[in-house]
Amino acid sequence: MTGAVLTTVKEEASRAERIATGTLTTYLRLLALVFLGLSILIWGLLLGIWPIGPGRFDLMSTHWRVYASVLAILAPICAVGLWTTLSWGRVIWFTTIAFQTIAISQVNAGFDLNAPVVFFHAVTLIIYLILQLLLWVIAKKG
Repeated sequence: MTGAVLTTVKEEASRAERIATGTLTTYLRLLALVFLGLSILIWGLLLGIWPIGPGRFDLMSTHWRVYASVLAILAPICAVGLWTTLSWGRVIWFTTIAFQTIAISQVNAGFDLNAPVVFFHAVTLIIYLILQLLLWVIAKKG
């Protein structure tokens, strides 16, 4: 009887781990889509397609040129890394949100994007950490 109960507990832990892993994977892929959209937005901004921000690359201030150039490289790489759910994608994601948060909060004079971007990054990072903690707790119990 004890063996059957132990098997049931292990199966339940395995099922919970699969659900948590699936939830984390879905979350990372949704974030990848957000960063793909950011990539399209930034490249459209650089090419002068979108009527937001300072305009084309040649008309931008130095702050905007650096900001847009770095994001134009990091955002698509971040999107691919998050979609594949590999660890390097998360590193690039952390790098991207750190760069964007520091640029917006420290060099705020040159940017129109303020609190919503920083808030979005904080919320997405907190959700990610909660999912990782949940996965870690489930793995420890199993």
